[in-house]
Amino acid sequence: MSASSASSPRGLAVAAAAALAASLVACSSGQNAGSEASLPSYNPSANPSATAGPSGVPASTGASSAASGDSTAAAATITAEELSQPDIEYTVTGIPEELSAEQVEVLKAYVTYDARTWKGAREVSGIESIEPLMSGTVLDNYRSLYNELQSSGTHYEGSYAVEILSIEVAQDGDAATVQTCNDHTRTKRVAETGQEDQNTEKRAYELAHITMNKIEGKLLVLSVDAGPVETC
Repeated sequence: MSASSASSPRGLAVAAAAALAASLVACSSGQNAGSEASLPSYNPSANPSATAGPSGVPASTGASSAASGDSTAAAATITAEELSQPDIEYTVTGIPEELSAEQVEVLKAYVTYDARTWKGAREVSGIESIEPLMSGTVLDNYRSLYNELQSSGTHYEGSYAVEILSIEVAQDGDAATVQTCNDHTRTKRVAETGQEDQNTEKRAYELAHITMNKIEGKLLVLSVDAGPVETC
């Protein structure tokens, strides 16, 4: 898939910048970019390990080991509504069913990254709490987009929605991949006057493939590859 440029609206895929996308106006209510994203806590009574496929990644992208035949494994309970953040108009429209504890950990880490980068692009009030969630070119691209927003006096507004299509976790739990479909149809980049930036690349829907690795015990986004699709 082609990666979106740092100046494109929310290429969640590519440049972490893209991972931004869009949401409310900077003056809308919500936490500042420096605050921690609030996600539901999860304390499983069991810690099922995913069934690994040939590459060391679970053969099932969205199901827990219970769904693949292990009757003793407990499926993690979490909903798309719990992951959504209405205060910044960030909506998770769907997630895979019967996720294992490992998959829930990846899901929450990814949503924290996705929501916080989006919030940073719409509020443009600091990236100190955003930078620790990514590494490599994804981090470089996000910084580039953020600096561009600051220097041009623009920000993103509107509402941004994402559907989590699949989550795969390596057998050792140190690597994972996430596939999403991002809806940018209600997002736009605007100037301080409220006028839409006409130079912004238009993109309605985007299919993204995200790679995450555990570094010093924390899951970070290392790469995002995305391209346009007709619909989610």
